[in-house]
Amino acid sequence: MEVIRYDRLPTRPAAKRAKRARPEPRTVNRLMSRTPITVAADLLAMHAERIALSRGVHHLLVIEEERLAGIVCLCDLFSAQSHATVADVMTPHVATVDCDTTLEESMEMMSEMALGCLPVMEGESLVGVITRGDLHRAGVLTDQVIGRVCASCGTRHHVKFEPNSLEGSSTVGFCLQCLERGRAYDSTDLYDELGGGG
Repeated sequence: MEVIRYDRLPTRPAAKRAKRARPEPRTVNRLMSRTPITVAADLLAMHAERIALSRGVHHLLVIEEERLAGIVCLCDLFSAQSHATVADVMTPHVATVDCDTTLEESMEMMSEMALGCLPVMEGESLVGVITRGDLHRAGVLTDQVIGRVCASCGTRHHVKFEPNSLEGSSTVGFCLQCLERGRAYDSTDLYDELGGGG
């Protein structure tokens, strides 16, 4: 008769016994753009708009006396009067993160505060910027968190529902840029593509 002893458990090979190292949290430092596009506060808004469009960005960081003074969104620049400066249309109080902020914390901040980007600071110095697009490409920001998409151009920035629909009843929305430039209602083809044409 064989006796089985329960006071001794089978041993694992040393490699399996070794503590598995926890993966390091993914931080903003690994993903941020280290060359944020900046403009001076006294620059004309129409010139800043050209810079944003030529660089393909939605946000410009505003620098005044070598410090972060604010942030300006492309939508703010589109609606600015011809003589307005960046200082006239910028948001002066900017939410920021540091290099050690995790991607998940950044995502939560952007979602809760409805932000498109976060400047990355090291003390008083601007060292980079992280955007919703960066977080989406890294798999941190899912489509459910991102929300609506412009039915005309595909952007996820400043998307509003069409004027005749209620927010809860329609998922078709357009960004402010398309609404202001009339692209949202240019043709019935878009309406048909979205299932409204029967």
